[in-house]
Amino acid sequence: MKSEQIEPAFLRPKQAAKFLGCTLRTVHNLAESDPQFPRKIRVTSRMVGWLRSDLEQYLDRKAAA
Repeated sequence: MKSEQIEPAFLRPKQAAKFLGCTLRTVHNLAESDPQFPRKIRVTSRMVGWLRSDLEQYLDRKAAA
């Protein structure tokens, strides 16, 4: 049986940076300064991240601009 990788729907900051192809610092800068960048989701007091679909939509909007 072939093992399939399941892509997470929720990306932690390091995963989001890898998905976007940038540094972790850039993700934090975008979150603070770009009003079009998706708002982070706070799951717990120490766990934040973004939905993969929101990041994909953000990239689509940037590509279309």
